[in-house]
Amino acid sequence: MTSPRGVGVTPERAEAAKSRERLAAEREHLSRQRNLTARGWQARDAKATERTRTELSELLAQERQRLVGCLDGGKRRMFGHVLPGDSKIISIRDAADRASRVSNPDEAATLMNLAEMNGDEVLLKALARECAERANPLEPGYGALFTQWASNQPGGSETLDEMAMIIHEFSDPGARLVRESVFSVGPLPGHLRGISDLRALAAEADDTSGVLPPTSAQKTGDHLSAFVRADIR
Repeated sequence: MTSPRGVGVTPERAEAAKSRERLAAEREHLSRQRNLTARGWQARDAKATERTRTELSELLAQERQRLVGCLDGGKRRMFGHVLPGDSKIISIRDAADRASRVSNPDEAATLMNLAEMNGDEVLLKALARECAERANPLEPGYGALFTQWASNQPGGSETLDEMAMIIHEFSDPGARLVRESVFSVGPLPGHLRGISDLRALAAEADDTSGVLPPTSAQKTGDHLSAFVRADIR
């Protein structure tokens, strides 16, 4: 099994990058507008920022839901039983109870060897699952037993790598920092810092009071443009 690593560039993270790019482009466009008051500029930037923040929050939730689904799917592939009958369900419960009473990795290893020798697949899976749940740095034996069992299952190594990657994503502090950065709008520009309620400010974006009246030069330019268009017609 390879060392745990982050999930890399997921579909949601690729979309998040596009969302941040759109925000940067919109901010650049707003900075070139000469018909906005300072407050009007702030309001429109706040609206774009809040919209992007919502988009990123939704993408983060979508990624988490998808990864949790993949993790659950991996567990089902590793430990699931295909349509067990009533007697099989009882055997599964008994095996899980027996596995839960294991006191150390050596005992777990002994029982797993016996289950394998006897062809007791139900008990073997129950013990493997118990080892997976108990795996921790202080008792590496449990993790080693689970890894050895999983690598011998059809598709086990690939499933194990995927599960380890997702668990690492949710548990590693470094991965958490990367995730927070990816789905964040980043530092606010200077003209928005110190504003306590960006949502309230964003609500002013559609208020025409933030738009300056046209200057004489702009009026003249608009008049000439209209004249030229009329002359062309």
